[in-house]
Amino acid sequence: MTDHSPVPSRLMMAICLGIVGMTTSVIADEIANVDFFETRIRPVLVEHCYECHSSDATEVGGGLWLDSAEAMLVGGDTGPAIQPGNVDESVLVSALRYDSSEMPPSGKLPDEIIRDFEKWIAAGATDPRTTSLGVTPHPKSPGIDLEAGRQFWAFRPLHASENLVLSSEVSWIDELVQSKLQSAAIVPNRRGDADTLLRRLSFDLTGLPPSAESMIRWRADPSDAQWQAIVDEMLASTAFAEHWARHWMDVARYADSNGSDFNATFHDAWRYRDYLISNIADDTPVDQMIRQQIAGDLMPAETDEVRRQNLIATTFLMLGTKMLSERDKAKLTMDVVDEQIDTVGRAFMGMTLGCARCHDHKFDPVPMQDYYALAGIFRSTMSLQGESQKYVSTWKPVPLPTSQDHLDLLKEHAEKLKQTKDALAEAEAQIKKYAIPAKQLAGVVIDDESAIRTGDWVVSTYLKGFIGSGYLHDDNRNKGDASLQFKATLTVERSESGSEKVTKEKNSSPTVRWEARLWYTPGGTRASNVPVEIRIGDETRLVNVDQRKSGDDGPVASLGFFEVDLGTEAVVTVSNAGTSGHVIADAVQWIPQDGAQPATERVDQNLQKVTKLKQRRDVLKSELTALVKAAPAPLPTAMAVVDRPTEEVVDCPLHVRGEVSNLGDTVPRGFLSVCGAPDESQSSLSFTGSGRLELAAWLTDPDHPLTSRVAVNRIWMRLMGDGIVRTVDNFGERGERPSHPELLDSLAVDFMRNGWSRKKLVRQIVMSETYRRGSQSSAICDAVDPENRLLWRANRKRLPAESIRDSMLVIAGSLSHEGLDDPMNGYGTLVSSNNAGSKSKISFTINDNRRTVYLPIIRGAIPALLSALDVADADLLVGKRPTTNVPAQALALMGSSEVRQWAGLTATKLLVEVPNESERVQWVYQRVLQRSPTAEDHELVHRWLGSETAQAMPNDQTRWQQWIAAMFAGTEFRILE
Repeated sequence: MTDHSPVPSRLMMAICLGIVGMTTSVIADEIANVDFFETRIRPVLVEHCYECHSSDATEVGGGLWLDSAEAMLVGGDTGPAIQPGNVDESVLVSALRYDSSEMPPSGKLPDEIIRDFEKWIAAGATDPRTTSLGVTPHPKSPGIDLEAGRQFWAFRPLHASENLVLSSEVSWIDELVQSKLQSAAIVPNRRGDADTLLRRLSFDLTGLPPSAESMIRWRADPSDAQWQAIVDEMLASTAFAEHWARHWMDVARYADSNGSDFNATFHDAWRYRDYLISNIADDTPVDQMIRQQIAGDLMPAETDEVRRQNLIATTFLMLGTKMLSERDKAKLTMDVVDEQIDTVGRAFMGMTLGCARCHDHKFDPVPMQDYYALAGIFRSTMSLQGESQKYVSTWKPVPLPTSQDHLDLLKEHAEKLKQTKDALAEAEAQIKKYAIPAKQLAGVVIDDESAIRTGDWVVSTYLKGFIGSGYLHDDNRNKGDASLQFKATLTVERSESGSEKVTKEKNSSPTVRWEARLWYTPGGTRASNVPVEIRIGDETRLVNVDQRKSGDDGPVASLGFFEVDLGTEAVVTVSNAGTSGHVIADAVQWIPQDGAQPATERVDQNLQKVTKLKQRRDVLKSELTALVKAAPAPLPTAMAVVDRPTEEVVDCPLHVRGEVSNLGDTVPRGFLSVCGAPDESQSSLSFTGSGRLELAAWLTDPDHPLTSRVAVNRIWMRLMGDGIVRTVDNFGERGERPSHPELLDSLAVDFMRNGWSRKKLVRQIVMSETYRRGSQSSAICDAVDPENRLLWRANRKRLPAESIRDSMLVIAGSLSHEGLDDPMNGYGTLVSSNNAGSKSKISFTINDNRRTVYLPIIRGAIPALLSALDVADADLLVGKRPTTNVPAQALALMGSSEVRQWAGLTATKLLVEVPNESERVQWVYQRVLQRSPTAEDHELVHRWLGSETAQAMPNDQTRWQQWIAAMFAGTEFRILE
C-alpha cells in the first residue's frame, strides 16, 4: 500500500476550491490585535523606548518617534521603523535583535518580548493609537467620568424581558428573536433536515459525530420529544463534559508547559483539566466555578474532596506563560499580576483591564487606580517563589488533602529512605577514605587530571575513583572521537634511606626495567576491548584491556614490561575507538622493577578494605533501588495559588507609566469603580487576606452587570456560531454592541434564576426554533442582513481542530476516552529551553488514540496538523478561535500520516462489515458525513473505483483508504451546516 497515491481528482478539486462562505467578523479580529498591542507591545515601548523616542523626550534619538502609529511608519534617519507584515525588513525588530543598532542600549530585551514584536508585525502591526474602529479615545484629561461610563450598555443593570415565560408553543427565546425579524420584514428559514440537525446537535454538545443508534432513532421519530430525549442523553454524557471543558480551556489559556524563555513543565496542570470535566459533568453552578477559580484556596470546605477541588480550581490563575528567568523579580511579579488581572477581566467581565497598567484606559471607564486596586489583590497572592536574581523563579506545588493512612505510609517510607541513603553515604565516604593519593603510589603516576584530552570525557560523579579524587569516562558516546594521553619522562634517583624511587629529573643511571599499569573502575557496563597504545621512543605496543572485570591486583591492568633508557619520554594513549561500553581511565602508573615500591603493601591492604566496602555499598544501592520502586504514591499536589503571609498582604502603589521603579501613591485594594454604586468608595471596602475571596463574591453577585452577560454570551456563541455580542472577550467601547440586547439580558437573568446551570441554558437554546433553523442562504434575506445578525438562518460553523481529529478516531473505531494522570510524566523540569545546556527534547505527536482534550498542550510544540486546523494559541486567552477555511488545511489533512492511518482503519472496517460492494458507498457516507449519499455521490465513487489510478492500486483496501482520506480532507467533513 502506498501512502502517497493520488486522491480522486474531482474530489481534490472540490477540496481545494471548496471555500465555504462563513460569517466572519473583521472588527473582532482587529480588536484582538489591538488588545495584543495594548498588553504586549505598548508597555514595552513605554518602559524601554519612550525616554528617547517620544514627544516627551528631551532629544529624539535618530529622528525616530515611537509614540504613534504614523511616526513608526514614517520612521527616522534609517527609514520606517516597521514594515507591517514583513518582520525581517522591519528596522525595529533588527534593533531589538541587536542585528544592527542595539536597542535599547541598556541591554537586549528577552527573546519572548522580541517574539511578541515579531508576531505583532507579522499580523499587520495593528496600532490603536490611530484606530480605525470609529471609537474616540478618552482625551488626556484628569480622571475618567465614571458616571458617564455607567450609562454604557454593558454597565447598566440587567433588564429581563417580560416575555421571560415559556409558552406551550413558542419559547421566549424565539419570541425575542422573531420580534427583530418582523421589524426587518425577514422571513426566517424553516428547520434544517433531520440528518443535518442531528449532526449539528451532536458536534455542538459532544464534539463528536452522532452514534449510529441515535441516527436510527431520530430518523424513525424526528419529533420534539425525541429531540429532547437525545439532547438530555448528550448532556448527561462524558463527551459533553469533555467538549465543553475544552471550550473553557481556550479561555483559561490551558497548557502543560510554560513556554516563553524557560519552558518549564506543568506537571499538575492536568488536575485542572480533570476538574473542569468533572464539574461540568456534575453541572456545578457556573458562579461557584468562578469563585473556585479565583479564590478556591480561601473557600470553606466540608470534606477533603471539596478542599481538593477548590485548590485545584485556582490553577486557572497559574496557567499563563511567565518570563521565569527574568532577573528583575519585582518586574516579574508585576508581569504575573498583570497577566492575571487581564485574564480575569476578559474571562469573566469581557473587559481589557490590562490596558490600564500604564495609563487610564483609552476607551473604557477604567482608571489606573482601579487597575492597581486589583493589582493589590493579586500582588498579595503567592504565585511564584524565588526572589533572588540569581535563580530562575518557579512555583511551589500546593499539597492536596489525602488520607491519614497515605500520610503514614509516606512518613514510614521517607524514614527508611533516609536511613538507607545515610548508610550509603557513609560507605562512599569510607571508600574515599581508603583511596590512595597518586603521590603515594610507587613509581611515576599520571592521574587522569593531568592527561591530555581529545574529544568529550566526563568526570565521574557517581562512583569515587580509587586514584585521586575521581576518574574519567567517555559516557559510551562518540566512539572513535575520544582519547587520553598520559605522558611521563622516566628516571631513577637515590632517596636518603638508600632505596630507589622514581623522579622526572635526569641523571646518568643505566637502563631500567619498568612495568606500565592502567588504573580504572571495573563494572558490567564497561568496554571489554579498550585499545591502549604504549609508545616509548620509536617503540609502539598495542594492548586491549577488558574493563568489565578487575585485574589480579585489583582495579588495575598491567600493560606490560619495558626496558627504558633513562630520560626517555613514555606516552600511554587510551582510546574509545571500536569499543562497546564505557571506557574508563583513572591513572597510568610506571613502576621500576629494580627499585623499591613503598606503597604496594598499603595498596594491597586498602584494596581488601575497599572491596568489602564496595560490596556493602552495592547491597545498599540495591536496597535503595527497591525502596524507590516500592514507594507509595507521592503526596498529590496542585499548581495552585495561596495568599502571601499576613505581613506581605499589602496594597499596591500606582506604577507611573507601568514601571516598577517609578512608584506613585498607594492604592487601596478594590474592584472596578464603574461597576459599583456612584457613592461607593474603594477605601470603605474591607478584606480578609489578599481580597480574592471578596473579589470572587463581587464578580458573582447577581447585581454585577457583566459576569452573567459574559457567561451566557459565551455559551450562546458556542451553539450559534456567533455571540449576541460577537466580541466575546470585549464588552467595552471597542467591542461590538449586542445584536439582541433584550435577549442577552433575559438569558442572563434566567441563567441566574436557574442556579447558573450550564446544562439548563444549553438545553433551552438547542430546544429553540432559532437553533434548529436551516443554514441555506436567501438572496432576499442576505440583502437585508448579510451577516445574519438577526438569526434568520443557522450559521455555518467550522469544526474545532479537536473535533476533526476525534471524529476520525470515532469513525476508525479507535477513540479512547481514557485520560492520563500526568501527560507530561516523561519530561523533567524542562520540556525544552533556549539554554545551551538543555538536553530536553520534544517528542509529542498526535498519533495517540486518546481524545484530544487529554493530550498534552506543550507551548512551542503544538502538532502541525492541529495548528493548521486553528487550535487555540495557548499563549493567549482565546474566547473565539479564528475560523479559517483554506486549501492549506485540506492539504495538511491529506499530507498527515495519522489521517491516512485512520482512513486505513476505516477502510478495513468497511470491508469487514460490508461485504456487499453495492452497499459500501452508503456505509461510508453514513459513517463519515452522517448522511445518505446522493446519486451524484454514488457516481463519483464508482468513477473513482473504476479509474486507471484506482485500478493500479494493489487492492480494495488501498482504494477505499484513499477515498476515505479524501473525504476526511473535504470541506463537508469540517463544516457544520
